[in-house]
Amino acid sequence: MPKIEVSLPQNGTLLLSLYRHDASPALDVALPMAELYSEGADGAARQLGKKILQTLAIWHGAAFAAPPFPAAPPDDQRPPGNFEAALILFDLSLQQQTAQHVAAIEALLRQAQADGLMAQQEDFLLETWPALRARLDAFPDA
Repeated sequence: MPKIEVSLPQNGTLLLSLYRHDASPALDVALPMAELYSEGADGAARQLGKKILQTLAIWHGAAFAAPPFPAAPPDDQRPPGNFEAALILFDLSLQQQTAQHVAAIEALLRQAQADGLMAQQEDFLLETWPALRARLDAFPDA
């Protein structure tokens, strides 16, 4: 069965390992983190998602020929949801090295959870956010 592994084996480079078949050697695609994040966290997510979906479309063409879901509006016409807005504020906080957005990030995460839109992001809220918040709280303006 085809599979894709995402890893960070060395500083500065994200690695996509593409396995066409279980017995076949991996095709490794290196993505420098600086290049991946050149357009911020959202841009990195789009680039990584695009590469993964393109690979899956090559391997499973029929599944991607007529997707069973409606086309999403272009990103520039769709406002970010609460979870996405929290990630944008987190990225901004890291760039500006400030803790001033922590309360807003927390409120957005709680609202996303209340809206039932965080099924996959539940780990983020319960496990990852406290560590990330501690990182933001360590900035001088906290």
